[in-house]
Amino acid sequence: MESRLEDYRAIDGVNIAHTGRTAVSLVRFGDCHDGNTRTRMEEAWNIEEVDFNIWGLSMDCFLPPSDLREGKECQDVAIVKANARPTPIRIPEVTLRVGPSQVAAVNMDDSDSLIARS
Repeated sequence: MESRLEDYRAIDGVNIAHTGRTAVSLVRFGDCHDGNTRTRMEEAWNIEEVDFNIWGLSMDCFLPPSDLREGKECQDVAIVKANARPTPIRIPEVTLRVGPSQVAAVNMDDSDSLIARS
């Protein structure tokens, strides 16, 4: 894999590359009677907008600018009862808008995992 980064700009004191090109060579062994198959892929990319500390977005997520919507989501409080504990646990309920670049999976049966991530 080979990458070339260009057009560095300072955003909030952090230098971020805004354009680049990446080239990758993929080799498959034993896929056909000839032996190996080699594929080369190239991608040119650019970043138009960069922002830090977006409200409601976790540190593990990346949200492309086309998916941003104006306005903050309202927060409600939901009560979730765990099987092991008789007292209700308050977890903030956030309304999520799932766009084409996001995937959300929630398993409400496994209440222990919800408690552990809090």
